[in-house]
Amino acid sequence: MKIIFSIILVFFFVDAWATDQDPDVLYYQGSKYYLYSSTVDSPLESFTQLKEKLQSVNKDWMDSGCWRNFTAEWTIEGGQLYLTKVKNCKDGKEINSLVEKTISKKFVDGKMKADWVNGVYWVGSGERYWNAFENEIKFTFENGALVRTKHYASPNCSYNNRDTLENFIYSNINWEELPNKREDVSIDFETDSDGKLVQAKVRHSVSKEFEKEALRVLRNVPCWKVFTHFGKVFGWRDIDIIFSQENRKKYVR
Repeated sequence: MKIIFSIILVFFFVDAWATDQDPDVLYYQGSKYYLYSSTVDSPLESFTQLKEKLQSVNKDWMDSGCWRNFTAEWTIEGGQLYLTKVKNCKDGKEINSLVEKTISKKFVDGKMKADWVNGVYWVGSGERYWNAFENEIKFTFENGALVRTKHYASPNCSYNNRDTLENFIYSNINWEELPNKREDVSIDFETDSDGKLVQAKVRHSVSKEFEKEALRVLRNVPCWKVFTHFGKVFGWRDIDIIFSQENRKKYVR
C-alpha cells in the first residue's frame, strides 16, 4: 500500500510541475503582457522565504497551477521595473504588506523598485497557443533597469483572424464533389517563421475522400498566424475541418 501511495504522489507532483503556472502580469507602454522566463515564473521567486511563508499561511492548500502560492503584477516606468501588487493564489487577496515584511523592501506610492532583478525575461501578448504567443518581447534587466528589448511578432497575414481563416477554408471546399454527409477531419500541421505551411498530416479521419479535400484546402491557405516561444517559432498546431450540413449551406458556391 505504501508503494502505491508513493507512486500516486510522484505522478501528482510531476503533473503539478508540468501544469502551466498562473503567470505574472507586466504593464509596459500602456499594454498588458504575461511575464515569464526560462528559469523562473516570477522575479519574486529569488526570495525563497516568501514562498516558504506563503506555504505556511496556505497550509493544506495546493493548486498545481500556482505552486509558488502567489502571482504578481509589475510595471516598467522610466526604464525601471517596479513591483506593484502581489496576490495570494488561495483567495486572491492582496498581500503587499506581507511581502514587505518578508523581503524587507517597501512599496512607495504603490510601487516597489525591483532592483534585484537581473537577466532576461520575456513577455507575451495577443492570442496564445499553449505556451507560445502571437507577440513576444525579450527584456534584459540590470538591477531592475531595462537595458535592452527585442520584439517578436507574427507577420502580417490576412488570415490571422479566425473568422477570415474559416471563411477561406470553407469557401474553398469543393462541396459539390463530396457526399452530402457530415465528416470531421483533424489535422496536425507545421508553419515556418513567415507563416507558410511546411507540412501537414491527418490525425483523425474516417474518410479518405474528405481527408484529401481537407489537406488540399489547408495547403492553399496563403499564410498562417505565427506563434513564438522564447523567440523561437512554435510551428506545430492542429485544426479540425468540419464538413457539416450547416457549413455546406453557408459556404457552398
